[in-house]
Amino acid sequence: MGVVESINKNKTWTTVLALSMIALAVALLAFELRPPRQFSQKEAYFSDDDGSSWYLDDINNIPPYTHNGKDGVRAVIYSYDGGSKEFCGYLMRFGPAVKKEIDSAAAAASTQNPPATAAQIAYGIEFAQRAEVKAPGSKSEWFSMTDPRAGAVFGIHSPDGSTLDSVLP
Repeated sequence: MGVVESINKNKTWTTVLALSMIALAVALLAFELRPPRQFSQKEAYFSDDDGSSWYLDDINNIPPYTHNGKDGVRAVIYSYDGGSKEFCGYLMRFGPAVKKEIDSAAAAASTQNPPATAAQIAYGIEFAQRAEVKAPGSKSEWFSMTDPRAGAVFGIHSPDGSTLDSVLP
């Protein structure tokens, strides 16, 4: 029996198959044309308890800054287990001298046209490498980003060994 004869003999199944293929094509097209997820350029994750928990706040808060009477520092958050679980991978801040320089540069840049934000200045080329990082937990030490020991802070693995994904606001 030929293809045309099979189609004519099984019109119901042929119609179901054709409609299923059209639905699949529409679903694939919708998936391809969906707008990309936009991540916030105004907020970042911070922690004021050594990475046990984190919160969203204005990205222009240059860490450390006072939050609930404690030092708030940037928290870099990761997800694992297919995105169902999250944890703080590491914390970041600037030392007092560097923070003072960033604050001065941000004040001067606020008069420029267009004005640069504190976050653009702090995480730009001049200051980003002068940040300090540490693993979450009160027993962890802060290391300069350029200190060889900082490499261990960046050696992040998920608790269950699954693939990690960055979590952005």
